[in-house]
Formats: sequence, C-alpha cells, structure tokens
Amino acid sequence: MPRRYLLLLMPFDGMANGKYPDRVLAMAAMFALRALLAEGRFEQDIVVGERGLAILADGGTLNLDARGRERAAEIAKTVRLEAFRASQTDRVFDS
Repeated sequence: MPRRYLLLLMPFDGMANGKYPDRVLAMAAMFALRALLAEGRFEQDIVVGERGLAILADGGTLNLDARGRERAAEIAKTVRLEAFRASQTDRVFDS
C-alpha cells in the first residue's frame, strides 16, 4: 500500500492500543476519510471513523476503554481495506 494511505491508519491503530492521536494527525486523517466518503465509500465504519476523528480534531475525547479500543481496531480494519481499494484505482489521492 502506498505510504500516503498510512495516514488513514495511524490514528485508529494508535487508538486500538489506547493512544490518542494528536489533533493535527486526527484532522489530516479526518480529511482523508472525507475524501473516501466523497468517492462513495459509505461503509458504516468509514462514517463512524470520520466522526470520531472530527471529535478529536475539535479537541474532544473518545472513550478508549476495552470496548473503545476494540471498536478502533474494527474501524482500522475497514479503513485499511478501503484505503487498499482506493490505492488500486488511485482516484482519491492522485499524486
């Protein structure tokens, strides 16, 4: 997978391990997910992930208890798949 897609995964992989991303990373990943949404990738995890990152980018917090970390891992799995699919067509993040 191209390195530019790793930006999408970093916040969710971190949250799955109980670490909050900084606001700049959350905001950058949020906009990247919005690009996926604009391409028509409306899987629930993509929408939920974008909303969660928007909360963090606005300075809010999320619950990272065991269930919150599990949910972040689920979202990371979906985001990883969608980023891979997008990288195959490279329509979302043209260089």
